[in-house]
Amino acid sequence: MKPFSQRPLGLRIIIGYKVIKAAIVVTVAAYLTLSSAVAYHEARHLVTLLAEHGGLLHRLALWLDAHVTESALGTVRLLAWLDFATTAVEAGLLLSGKRWGEWLVIGSLALLVPFEAHALWRFRHLGHALVLIANTAIVVYLARRRYRASAVARVAAAQQRKPVE
Repeated sequence: MKPFSQRPLGLRIIIGYKVIKAAIVVTVAAYLTLSSAVAYHEARHLVTLLAEHGGLLHRLALWLDAHVTESALGTVRLLAWLDFATTAVEAGLLLSGKRWGEWLVIGSLALLVPFEAHALWRFRHLGHALVLIANTAIVVYLARRRYRASAVARVAAAQQRKPVE
């Protein structure tokens, strides 16, 4: 396994992204778990503040008022823990330097791409577009990297089988 500093820049960026994302998501998950009542009251207070500003913010407040519930908060808490676990595992697999680890990350992210594309098509939010672009770029980069490594290994194996003249 190569030291982290000797790995390709693209791979280091992906690993850094995964580690930072895991740290942020675990912080959110822990906050929602340890202070769920406070988080719920803060969300309700935000709805009140937005409703007072009228216009677009008022429409957002109406939507949030209908969707910010204790049940929804529990779902978000569960999803945050799940997202943290999968992101941390992906970071660990990439840090391990194993080929199969990269393939598992490719597979797990590739499975999410159609759902992210559907969410972007349905809701048309910048956040959905950024997540779709980031995950697609990671899948393409890692798959291309694995394909190239496989091609190099096949060429090296073919050269070893050639009779020496």
